Amino acid sequence: MAQTNEELALKLTQNGAQLKPSSFVGVMAPWYQKKAANIAELCGSPEDAKRLYVAAMNYISSRPDLMKCDPKSLQQAIMQSAVLNLHPGVLNEADYICFKGQAKFIPGYQGLVKLAVQSGVVSDISSNVVYTSDLFDYEEGSNAFLKHKKFLGARKERGERLCVYAIAQLTSGGSKFVILTPDEVMSIKNRSMAKNSDFSPWNSDVDNEDEMWKKSSIKRLSKLLPKSTKALKFAQAVALDNAGENPDDKDSSLSMPVFDEDELTSE
Repeated sequence: MAQTNEELALKLTQNGAQLKPSSFVGVMAPWYQKKAANIAELCGSPEDAKRLYVAAMNYISSRPDLMKCDPKSLQQAIMQSAVLNLHPGVLNEADYICFKGQAKFIPGYQGLVKLAVQSGVVSDISSNVVYTSDLFDYEEGSNAFLKHKKFLGARKERGERLCVYAIAQLTSGGSKFVILTPDEVMSIKNRSMAKNSDFSPWNSDVDNEDEMWKKSSIKRLSKLLPKSTKALKFAQAVALDNAGENPDDKDSSLSMPVFDEDELTSE
């Protein structure tokens, strides 16, 4: 029996064929039409699901490396975006990274901040990169404090990165902070599956690289925050990013929300 283009595209997707620019929409559009209700349930509404799908499609279409990934891995990334309600693209809430032909969902700095505040564990959480021209002082221990005054001159006059810190105001009172040195941040980068990617924020402009420094400090700070069932999504996002740092470590992905074959495909 003759097959329509959409039926053939869907069959190729289910068989793990790689996406080509000419067939990209033909593969993903029928998948979304059949899974829209499931994605809407995860996102909260059909409107939210549509916004996520459009954002994801625009993001993937702008990335030649992602266009070559296994379609099922792209669908997995979109579903994980829906679980955590983190959108790729202009909001900088999440990234999709290509690793060995597979698309991987990676939460961004803004995404981690969003989930941390939504958890109710913290009332505010932020991170900043400290440059050598900034005024910076801190002390740990019983009289802990952290002071940072950013140098307001031209960026080229700020000097080199000195460190990065993350600080959270707890809803229960008080605050927590962590500081990472450049060596500690580079150690994190070197474990990342995106360390050599031309599309990685690690290897992009200064602002994007600063975002990766900030995200690294937020993740380190997460270890000091109170545990709560309301913070599950925040914990899942941190686990997803940890899995991205150690993609060949099977144990690192145990906490990831992974969808099986039946959830990615439709009858």
